[in-house]
Amino acid sequence: MGKLQVAEFGYIASRSFLTSSKRTITVPARFYKKLRNTMKIESKTASAEIDCGNNVRTSGSIYWGLRAGGPYYQIRVHSRGMKDYFKRLRMGITLKVRIVNNNGLWEITLGKD
Repeated sequence: MGKLQVAEFGYIASRSFLTSSKRTITVPARFYKKLRNTMKIESKTASAEIDCGNNVRTSGSIYWGLRAGGPYYQIRVHSRGMKDYFKRLRMGITLKVRIVNNNGLWEITLGKD
């Protein structure tokens, strides 16, 4: 299968994303079909490696759930030990989010635009 880019979008960092221990990024709906077709998982989460640039890496996951309007997908950043990194980001900064499936392994890049 190789590397397959599933999504790329801008995310404006909110106060809750920068200060909360539960850092989530909701994936825009236009990528749901591609995620659904690529994930093919039976559980509600898929583990992911997250690259924040400058040799800063952490783990995370892609989560899917249902709400009244249908399915949704979130990136969940496991930020243990990452507090200093997120302190350096400013509220309102646009992060470029890229989701790649690399032979079944999920890779997410969070970069500054």
